[in-house]
Amino acid sequence: MIEIKFNKKGQGHIEMILSFVIFVGFLIFIFMFLNPFSSKTEPVPVERVQKIVVNVMSLEIGRLSAITDSTSDCYSLDAVNYGDDFVEIQNVNNPKKYDIYFNEIFGPGVISCSTVPNLNYTLGMYSKENMIIHENVEDLKTDYESGYSSLKSSLGLRNDFSFSFRVIGGNVVEELSVDKNPSAGVNVYAKEFPVKVIDSKGEIRGLIMNLRVW
Repeated sequence: MIEIKFNKKGQGHIEMILSFVIFVGFLIFIFMFLNPFSSKTEPVPVERVQKIVVNVMSLEIGRLSAITDSTSDCYSLDAVNYGDDFVEIQNVNNPKKYDIYFNEIFGPGVISCSTVPNLNYTLGMYSKENMIIHENVEDLKTDYESGYSSLKSSLGLRNDFSFSFRVIGGNVVEELSVDKNPSAGVNVYAKEFPVKVIDSKGEIRGLIMNLRVW
């Protein structure tokens, strides 16, 4: 019978290496999955802030188009279906076409060609769209600059924010923009997106809104 003899000194080295490997593996597990020094930080909720701020600025606007057969014709509206509060915009390039926008912000509307006796026209499909209201942004800017803390609390926001509007490829629209500088070293998250802004006269502008959150 062959007797196998183990070197006790070599065996001790192997046990020491195995113990070291197990110890290192345990440390890796602790720092990867149970890191006691890690701190969980909630990401800045830019999308949530955007939704809240834009919602405050916006209203649902009804839209209807009317096309008369000629410039000697006019159109009429059924107040029961569309309401009395509207603004009419006559197309500059095509005087026979009218775009009518409906919302309480416009007040009682007037059909510009109402004195024309002939009523030969075609109405388009009635649709609704959320648009940013120029006057709402001005009101929000006033509240922002006069009582920022109260405004933030009323909106249910914990993060700080600022907003601005600029013409596409152009300058900032000052009357629709606010400026608040974050503290040094604070990470600021910014987002830009195109919007439609309509005022109480029915003028629509395509602008770029910039929202900063920190």
